[in-house]
Amino acid sequence: MKKKCPKCGGVMVDDCCVRCGYMTNGNVAGSYVANDKFEELRIYDKHFDEMYRNENVLMTFLLGPLNFSYRNQPFLGGTITVAHILLFLEVSALLNPVSRIDYFIYMVLHVLYLLIIRVAYCAFVNRIILGIDKIKINMLKKGAKDQDDFYDSLDKHNDKSIGAVILSVLISICIILLLLIVYVKR
Repeated sequence: MKKKCPKCGGVMVDDCCVRCGYMTNGNVAGSYVANDKFEELRIYDKHFDEMYRNENVLMTFLLGPLNFSYRNQPFLGGTITVAHILLFLEVSALLNPVSRIDYFIYMVLHVLYLLIIRVAYCAFVNRIILGIDKIKINMLKKGAKDQDDFYDSLDKHNDKSIGAVILSVLISICIILLLLIVYVKR
């Protein structure tokens, strides 16, 4: 059972209340905001501020669609990865006539395509993940017995997972194999 704040009754993490900012040494971190609309998201996702301000651009750029999986959305990450691969194959097919003329231009267009897609991920993926987390929080709120149980379940949430990335890659491989089987049987 987590420690309770003596000031407001909220959950204390690392000797600091996540609701009002009270610390065990008597100081107060920040000011108390009674209706912080991101309070539950801050507890649920330990890296909320980093994601809300989009400060993890490098990780998002490098992982691309697997960033969904890294943030515990393995099915969504796997599905978007497959869609990304299929879209890349489609662009390759569309650019095939260009490859017969000049292979360098063909490769430059592929690199530009990848950069545009990754920049789009960097711009939107964090907001999408936070929106999905908000939906999950609402589901947890409906299933909780009381407020203490709800805040305990928010605090226990693990917001990053390498296992989910591996699961996403396996989902992607399975989907691609199913698509290949359907294509070959046609």
